[in-house]
Amino acid sequence: MNGAKVLVVDDDEAFRDLMASHLKRHGYAVEAAGGGAEALSLFRERGPFSVLVTDLSMPVMDGLELMAHARQLDPWLEVVIITAAGTMESAISALHQDGAYDYLLKPLESINQLSLAVWRAAAHRQLRVEKERLQARLAAEAERLRALIGNTSDAILASDAQGVISVANAAAQRLLGREDLVGQEAAQALPQPLAAPLQEWLAVGGNQPSAIEVSWPAGAVQRVSLSRLPPTDQEIDGWVMVVSDITHLRQAEELKRRLFAEAADQVREQVMQAVAEMQALRGLAEGPAARRQEVEDRLAAQIDEVRAWVDGLPGFVDVDKGRGLKPVGLDLTRFLGAHLDEWSVPAAGGERLRLDLIAPETGSRVWVDRDLMGEVMRRLVALAARQAEAGTGLSILIQHYQQHLWIEVVEGSPGDRPEPAAPAAAVDSWIAAEEAGIDAALVREMVARMGGQVWFRQSGRGSGLAVSLPRAED
Repeated sequence: MNGAKVLVVDDDEAFRDLMASHLKRHGYAVEAAGGGAEALSLFRERGPFSVLVTDLSMPVMDGLELMAHARQLDPWLEVVIITAAGTMESAISALHQDGAYDYLLKPLESINQLSLAVWRAAAHRQLRVEKERLQARLAAEAERLRALIGNTSDAILASDAQGVISVANAAAQRLLGREDLVGQEAAQALPQPLAAPLQEWLAVGGNQPSAIEVSWPAGAVQRVSLSRLPPTDQEIDGWVMVVSDITHLRQAEELKRRLFAEAADQVREQVMQAVAEMQALRGLAEGPAARRQEVEDRLAAQIDEVRAWVDGLPGFVDVDKGRGLKPVGLDLTRFLGAHLDEWSVPAAGGERLRLDLIAPETGSRVWVDRDLMGEVMRRLVALAARQAEAGTGLSILIQHYQQHLWIEVVEGSPGDRPEPAAPAAAVDSWIAAEEAGIDAALVREMVARMGGQVWFRQSGRGSGLAVSLPRAED
């Protein structure tokens, strides 16, 4: 191959110069040496070389010894041996046992034999190098794929053509509760919720990718995806099954259904009350003006509540889809302090609750949507107010913990309750808010859209909810 580096070694200076000049005319980058020691020095100083052309019989260090030392410096080196007829057996031995690429007999019938042998040797070296690079790349990709399969949360199973499980990642072992899946027949090893759709898919040919949802213990829902592995060596290969837990998606759908059902119930109740007030208003047509005004005020308030519920329905959809969110850097202490009066609500007994703020002076910056954050706090306060006793106050409590801000609405005002303990010791007693009610579920959806989490404190303080949001740099 033109441009390849070639080292020519021969103790016969005239023949060495002849070979070097011929190879240079064919475009090779050529170095020449009169013996083995000089050649090894050139390897260290100017290598690597693609091809070594060396005489077999040389004093001090012969061609075979030079080839052995040179291969230690470059395992991919290709060697062409030049030998006289009397040493042909040694040349053939070098070819078969020592890994020389080719040999040529002195004297050459044509000098073109040399350039042809060097071209083939250089091409062979390039193929070997490219093959090694490709194999290394494939090995790296295979390792990367194993890492991805091993660390994904989806359970992945694969079989060979006989239906014997050949791959089962860690998630699959956890899901099925056994570590000995590989080597087992899938029909016997898989539980019924997975075995049944697999058998049905195979019964209809199993050629098209398919997905089905199946029920799982403890109320979970799994999506089972099946597809055929590509054939190898002209033989039909096995299949791959991916099992994904989609329980949270179904829970989100149920949450949306409940939200709209609750909204409809609230609107229906307010409409019925409004109708009753209108009927009462007709009965007071001739009554005292003050009494009529009182009924009209109640009717206007109920109509406002209906309007608020109806106006809020698109907001539920926006939260679910993540539409219209505009995250900004928000100083939470200042933001909450400016809205305390707006969020203050009546307690269960009807008396309006005092709302205070207990927050650090610095370090309370978060990256959130301002309006969504306000809605979250309004609902947290409303949840806490439902459980608060008349005459008590509420406090919005903000604390730092592990690069997060923890926000709670708790009973009591700063003057009549002790400073709260840091949440570090209490975090272990909080559980994910899975059963905290419809409002809490909506709060959780909103907070999730802002990159946070909602936790439920079982101790029963205030709303019982704690919102955790990542702190932003001040």
